[in-house]
Formats: sequence, structure tokens, C-alpha cells
Amino acid sequence: MRDYGRVHTTFWSSSTIANLSERGKLLALFLLTCSHSTIAGVYRLPDGYVTEDLGWDAETVRETLRELSDKGFAHRCEVTRWVWIVKYLRWNPPENPNQRKAAAKVARSVPESSSWLAAFVDSCGADLDIGPLPKTNPSPTVAEPLREPFRNQKQDQDQDQDQKQEQEAPDDAKSSPRQAVLPRVALTPDAEDAANAIRQDQTLSGIVEDPDGTAVDLDALAPSIDLVAEITKAGAWLRADPKRRKKNGRRFLVGWLERAQEGGGVPRPQRTRESARDESAPALPRPDAARLAATFAAGIGTGGTTLGQRPERPTRSP
Repeated sequence: MRDYGRVHTTFWSSSTIANLSERGKLLALFLLTCSHSTIAGVYRLPDGYVTEDLGWDAETVRETLRELSDKGFAHRCEVTRWVWIVKYLRWNPPENPNQRKAAAKVARSVPESSSWLAAFVDSCGADLDIGPLPKTNPSPTVAEPLREPFRNQKQDQDQDQDQKQEQEAPDDAKSSPRQAVLPRVALTPDAEDAANAIRQDQTLSGIVEDPDGTAVDLDALAPSIDLVAEITKAGAWLRADPKRRKKNGRRFLVGWLERAQEGGGVPRPQRTRESARDESAPALPRPDAARLAATFAAGIGTGGTTLGQRPERPTRSP
């Protein structure tokens, strides 16, 4: 629902409006300014909406809508009850890309059975960057799968490419589309521990799309920092306040480790050459992840970082 509707100053002097009846003029103004209208000039308008707002009976509503349709001002489908104000986008074009996207989203919600849909796409499709309607199946005996309405050529090409990649992928990759697309990376022992820490963290596992790739970047970014300890602290920091929820987990961890590397982070334990070369060798002691998270959540902090604080950048003397 919009807060207001805009009417052009030439509304009353236009030939279309001048040739309407008094009821026709009132209904035309109602269609432009009512609370049911949208940014795309298409919306659902049952008879009850008009009878409630204007106090008309249903028959008067239908007769006046037919008058507007005959004059070319607006068309309403009697099956879906969706109305289209024909020149709405000409006089009210989207003013920015966000409005254009919003109008296109509304346009794509128009039911395919609406009687004026094809004419709407031909008239306004280019303004909203929506493609032509899918062709109907010429054979009534052969079923044709439904397609998403208003798909453009680029969307069809992207879908065909995705289907081709899925067919060429091995069976184990098909079960996990994310693994089928992401390239395999070589992990150092520290990076592998970091990737596992991301996967095991209840918060970070949901916002980091590529734990292995992210771990490789963090390993190179913070070579002197204990990645597992800092990843555990980062996850606890996010869970301490729901308002800290992040969408891009990789970017969040990169920023966190950058600050830790510059000062205030947990130092990385050194691996011996034998343990780095032989993965069967006992792992070096490292802080217990569960205990570290509990300590951090309690506000005690580890490595100089307390609850509600990220690692601070060191102060450089002049």
C-alpha cells in the first residue's frame, strides 16, 4: 500500500478524461490515488474495494470500469480482478533503479490468466526490463511445463547454463551444489583446523559459504594468530547480541582477523617440522574451544578482548 498517489496536472484537460462521465472521472481518479494502487500501475481490485471506498453498488462499479476500458484508460480482468492503468508508467516512470526493481516485482505477480497481460508486457515490458510472455503450446494434447512469467533472454541463458553444469557434474557433487561449484583448495594444517572451526560454529556455519576458501585467506592474512581461537571468539561475539547478525560471514571474519593480527589476538602455537610433516603425530595443545567460548561469553575475554569488543587496532606512536 502506498502513502499517496500522484496525479499529473494535465489529468483534467486530457481528451481521455474529458470524454468520461462524472462517475468515470471519479473512478479514474480513484484508481490513481487509492490505497490499493501500486508503483507499477497494476493491482488487484475486487468490486468490494470500490463499493466500500466510494459507496457505489457492484453494478455501478462494473459499468464504470467498462467505460474506462472502452476509453482506453484502464482495463480490468473479470476473472482475476486485476486492473491495469494503461498510461500509468508513462506519467509515473520509476525514478531510480530501486523503484524500477520494485515495479518489476509487482508486474511479475500479475496472474498469467489476466486478459490484458500480453498487452501490458508489450507496452511496458521494456520500461521494467521484463521479457515477453512464454509461447503457448500449440498442441492441446501435449502438456507444456509452466515457466516463470516475464523471464528475459539472459535469465533463460543462465538457467540453461546451470542445467548443463548440473548434468555434467558427478553424482556426489550433485548432492551438494555448493561443493560442485567451489574449486578445491589446498589446506595447510592450520587452515584445515580453521575451516573445521567455521563448520562447527553454530552461527558462522550459516553465513560462511566457503569455509575452506575462507580459511585459506585467513591463514595467509593472520600468520601469527591462532585461527581456531579467534574464530571461536568471533562466533561467540555474534551470538552475544542478535543485533550483530552478519550476512557476509567471510567479510566479517577477514575484518576480525585483520584486527587480531595488528594487535590483541591469541598467538598461534608453533608446529614442529615433524608434526607438520606427519599428520599422524599428536596435535599440539591448543585452547579448548568450548571453554574459550564460555569464557569469552562470560565477559572475561581472551587475549585482551572482552565481551562486546572486537580486537582493537594498536595505537601507533608519532
